[in-house]
Amino acid sequence: MNTIALAHHNTDERSELEYPMPIDIVENFCQSHGYKISVVYEDDELLISDIKNQEIQPQYIIFWGEYDDYPELDMLCDELDIDFITVYPELV
Repeated sequence: MNTIALAHHNTDERSELEYPMPIDIVENFCQSHGYKISVVYEDDELLISDIKNQEIQPQYIIFWGEYDDYPELDMLCDELDIDFITVYPELV
């Protein structure tokens, strides 16, 4: 299973307040649902470029955020039949 994680490393007060970071949420989701992360991306533009250049061929992209945050990536996943899965708390 070729699974890509997309989550930005936040540098805000969450780490000081002991809130989970987005990457931690994605990793926990993947672990509890049987996905094995192959690569972690912080930059969606780099991820899009790597997919278009066929440097990676993911089956799944698990991300923290809303679909509206990544419209180009969402369309690309639709075109290439890649499962684009959010773990954003309000949408899960």
